[in-house]
Amino acid sequence: MRRSRVWMLPVFLVMAAPAVWAATGDLRTGPETLRGGYLVTFNIRLGTALPAGEAILCRAHVAPRLGGQAAETATGLAVVSGSTANCTVRLPVRWAVNGAALGDEAALSYEIDAVSGASTEPLAVFARQTMGVPFPAENSVGNLQIRVLF
Repeated sequence: MRRSRVWMLPVFLVMAAPAVWAATGDLRTGPETLRGGYLVTFNIRLGTALPAGEAILCRAHVAPRLGGQAAETATGLAVVSGSTANCTVRLPVRWAVNGAALGDEAALSYEIDAVSGASTEPLAVFARQTMGVPFPAENSVGNLQIRVLF
């Protein structure tokens, strides 16, 4: 009677293995390439009107929170209308990320500068560092709207 139970153990393990593999899902942990990007639109409300000859520049940086990848950076020139300005930057990304980290987020930093054509130094600066944003879906663009009081 004892012999019949011993041979059942290997049979049980062989039968149970596919169910265990199916329950664990995708166990890939090697690097995968994430392709996509971000379209960041800054809606800027100006505290005072810009003097003639000044402009608003917006700059955004994005990188995976886990690090190890170069940050993507883009700069745009705002369109000013009265007391508001709108500026859009496109940040294409192509990062090698760990398969388990694809659900993680990226760190977005941005800077808004008021500049004059006569100076290389910004006249006013507004900046924010490391704001968490989700990774865009594969081969798509994540749209981010950011409101700024400048």
